[in-house]
Amino acid sequence: MSQPITLHRMLSDERSAPLPEPLAVSMGRGWLLLAKLFDHPDAALIQAYASGRLRQQVLEIFTAIDPALVSALGENAFVGETDPDALASDYSRLFYLGERDTPLCSLHEGEHRGHRMEVMEEVLRFYKHFGLVIARSPNEMPDHLVSELEFLHFLSFQHARYQKHGQNGSAFQRAGADFLTRHAGRWMPDIHASLVAAGGHPLYQDASHLLALFVQRQLALGGANSIS
Repeated sequence: MSQPITLHRMLSDERSAPLPEPLAVSMGRGWLLLAKLFDHPDAALIQAYASGRLRQQVLEIFTAIDPALVSALGENAFVGETDPDALASDYSRLFYLGERDTPLCSLHEGEHRGHRMEVMEEVLRFYKHFGLVIARSPNEMPDHLVSELEFLHFLSFQHARYQKHGQNGSAFQRAGADFLTRHAGRWMPDIHASLVAAGGHPLYQDASHLLALFVQRQLALGGANSIS
């Protein structure tokens, strides 16, 4: 029996795979960029933000998907400088410590919607159906925002790759539509308001705004167009 791959292994495999069609590439890159924005900030992210490369990347990817997404963000989105320690501190304040060890904005779906065990079990069923397992730290469970965004990236990329080679990728397409309806669309758009209310760093306010716009767009498209 073959070993299940992990979400992180999947992302590594994707980088060496043949590229799908341009729009599908942009869709996959969009989900992946959002996942990186909500992971713990590293030096590369901070440098990209300060140099303007991050804004250029956002413009490139999301203009290719839908120029209206970029227009809605505004001219000052993803523009600024930050101290690495300050950004890391705000990440912890917003998403982990908060007040009295309660996050100001949890990155776990189940903590937004309630019935967390049921939510995690359902999310895991999606992952396992495609042979994926979580390879993140123990405190970042299946319903963590980054894991769910990586999963949407996986579905979008796989669907596009199957199409490129003349194969039927409808299973990935249906799963993406279902996952957006049952999970992503039911909590991800709400993160933005929470981060604004908490006075989050502008980078996280911009990232959550982009996330909300992107998820809402995909939900509005619905059905066959929801992930690619």
